[in-house]
Amino acid sequence: MVYQKARELGNLIMESDYAKVLQDAMLAYEQNTVAKQKFEQYVAYKALYQQNLRQRLYSPQDIAAEQKKIKDMSLALEGEEDIVCLINAEEEFNDYVNKVMGILKSTINMGKSCGNFCNGGHCR
Repeated sequence: MVYQKARELGNLIMESDYAKVLQDAMLAYEQNTVAKQKFEQYVAYKALYQQNLRQRLYSPQDIAAEQKKIKDMSLALEGEEDIVCLINAEEEFNDYVNKVMGILKSTINMGKSCGNFCNGGHCR
């Protein structure tokens, strides 16, 4: 019974406005080949930088130059509306899920320390 209720809760979360906004943002991002390519290049470049940094392949000057390039790439991503919308939608969805999880944890802890979800000792 508990597993069934957990599935129901998961389905309700996925039917929420937060999930719908996230799904729409994901679709828009997937269809925007320019934004997707820019983001994938940024992720790959940053991963390579971090790998080379761990292997100590950069001089201090190289590090500064690479960090500037990564920052410039990041700023360019901020100009891509579909990427910004996706990031914002992910953050809002994650906040929503974390609030639900906080309520569950508080309930399981029998009301001990509800965190930010309490109002006068009762969870919302």
